[in-house]
Amino acid sequence: MIDVIEIGKRIESARKELNLTQEELAKELGLNKSTIQRYETGQVQRIKLPVIAAMAKILNVSPDWLSNKSENKKQNLQTNKEFLNKDKIHLEKYNMLNDDGKAKLNERLDELLELPKYRR
Repeated sequence: MIDVIEIGKRIESARKELNLTQEELAKELGLNKSTIQRYETGQVQRIKLPVIAAMAKILNVSPDWLSNKSENKKQNLQTNKEFLNKDKIHLEKYNMLNDDGKAKLNERLDELLELPKYRR
């Protein structure tokens, strides 16, 4: 079960450590301030993977820590450097999709994540 309250606390904590406002973080991600507020208060049940990756990059934390899958807060720099070089392109492509395309992509990602051979 995904603990959206804990994820929200981690987002808020990392954001405040960098002295970023919700509005500044939202702007960096191309989102509205209200979306960041909803993430931080646990009102969003599923934060999209490209958003988690981009947010982790901005907040300088591990995507796994941010999504409450690990207690290791710091990024593995080599692995994340390679990953983060691609995440901007992935996020741009994701943002080109309409709502139906985004829903389909999220379904496929969930299917892949269910298979251990595709997870880290």
